[in-house]
Amino acid sequence: MDEEIHSRRSWQEIADMYEQLVLRSPNWEPMRALVRRLAAAPTASELERNTSMFALLISNAPTRHWQENVLRVAFLPDSQEFEFVYRHYHGDANITEKRCPVPEAWDTLSRFVRYKFGTLLTEEWSS
Repeated sequence: MDEEIHSRRSWQEIADMYEQLVLRSPNWEPMRALVRRLAAAPTASELERNTSMFALLISNAPTRHWQENVLRVAFLPDSQEFEFVYRHYHGDANITEKRCPVPEAWDTLSRFVRYKFGTLLTEEWSS
């Protein structure tokens, strides 16, 4: 399998997937809300995106096999925490991980995306 794999799914398609998940299991609402917020950010289009089961995968460039230069965002419904795991390249033992409660998820995600990918996540506020 030598061809490059990258997401052809839109942010809307990914957000809709989490919407359907919440309809089946409401305890996934924090993940749905985080993905919707990210999808609405003006700079979201700068990020490649995919999913792996229920985890969101984010990168700043098309990626091979989604194992290199990827931020994995998982929600843990039982503990109501988010888990962020960044791996620069496949097989790298030096990974960056952080768990946080739901109220800290957006700030944690924004910091990871800014530091690892150089993308500033801002929000458009409508009055």
